[in-house]
Amino acid sequence: MKTISVFAALFGVLLFHSTSRAQRTPPAEGLDFTRQEPPRSDFFAENGMARFRLRSGRLHLDRSCYRKGSAQFAVPPENEEFTETISVMAARGLPSMHYSVNHPEQRISVSVQDATWMRIESTLTKTGEQAILEQPHHGELVWTVQRGQLNEKYRGASLIHLLAQDSTGIKLHCGDLFRQLLDGRCLMQIHHQTQVELMGQLENIPEISDTAVDELIEGLRSDRASSRRHAMKQLLQLGRPAAPMLRKVLLSNDLEIEQRERIQEVLAQILSVEDDTPASLASSLANDREHWRHVAHRMTDAQIRLVDQRLTGLNLAHVAGLDADSPRDRISSRPR
Repeated sequence: MKTISVFAALFGVLLFHSTSRAQRTPPAEGLDFTRQEPPRSDFFAENGMARFRLRSGRLHLDRSCYRKGSAQFAVPPENEEFTETISVMAARGLPSMHYSVNHPEQRISVSVQDATWMRIESTLTKTGEQAILEQPHHGELVWTVQRGQLNEKYRGASLIHLLAQDSTGIKLHCGDLFRQLLDGRCLMQIHHQTQVELMGQLENIPEISDTAVDELIEGLRSDRASSRRHAMKQLLQLGRPAAPMLRKVLLSNDLEIEQRERIQEVLAQILSVEDDTPASLASSLANDREHWRHVAHRMTDAQIRLVDQRLTGLNLAHVAGLDADSPRDRISSRPR
């Protein structure tokens, strides 16, 4: 459809012209991103002490590329104002790490356990603003910002979901850090390209209903092994577009232990890539109601109508009482 390519172009222009709704540190009070950055270490380079991968929109330590030990980097070597330190260890083949950066404008610490659990803490020394990113082994990430009486908290299935809610704050606290951890890849640019890719390929990504997924999930608890294998095979065939539904199911307390393990195995297989690309991220977000709810306020009415038609086809109920002529409200106000 010709209109989709037009929407993709418009989407790329419009998406990042907005800022977080929350109060944000004025540029003069935050980090000066135009200043000349001091040289950085090669801790996370190809032959460094640890390698990070972006997988399913989450940061993971590469289990095959790490070197145990500790190191420190400073410029010049005796400089106490700018230092980087890192310690890498491993148990059962799973790497863990502690990394810290200290310079006059910001203090950052990054802790990783067993490759996938991560906590990032950032403090802007001039304003005292603090931010914490918490990434559990499974489940939602949490981004918290504190400055004076201000306390903002955002949740999402991935860093892409969090960027859709507070791109300004994440760039302020973690923009340079993410580029360092990903050895030069810019997470903000990946986020932007993902949204453009998503609108461009929207009509080509298969629509999957919650009902269809629920039936297959129920099949995973069948007493018959053949039924369990069939349900598993069907879920794998659905691929990445089914990921949002499967993540939602994992939040339920009604799952049997083996059923939960099979869902996690399906997710691990359908989302298994060496590194995320805008195309792979887009395919896993097309059916993600939470993602569309977060970005709806940045979209044109024409784009929202296009997406709303898709969401309706997914059997996602509209909020009762909303004006049928206000697609923007229908998407952004749908319940979680």
